[in-house]
Amino acid sequence: MSDISKDDIKTAIHDAISECTFIDFETHTAHHQFVNEMIERRQRRQQLYDKVRQHVIGWGALSVITGLGALIYQAIISFVQRNGGHG
Repeated sequence: MSDISKDDIKTAIHDAISECTFIDFETHTAHHQFVNEMIERRQRRQQLYDKVRQHVIGWGALSVITGLGALIYQAIISFVQRNGGHG
């Protein structure tokens, strides 16, 4: 058994596995690379969605505050006009 090297054993195992599978090693490696790329793409897309969501929430809050300010301003103008507060 000492005549067989570690590399020979690895090669024999690799060859045996390759014979038992439907795809070759290179195709298998390409599939793993594709899956990793899809995972990275999904992560980037999720980061984009999170960023857009934060911007929409921020602009929505600013719009609500601006709308409330406009309502308060109109209420003050109406109150002053009804109570004869002409300048």
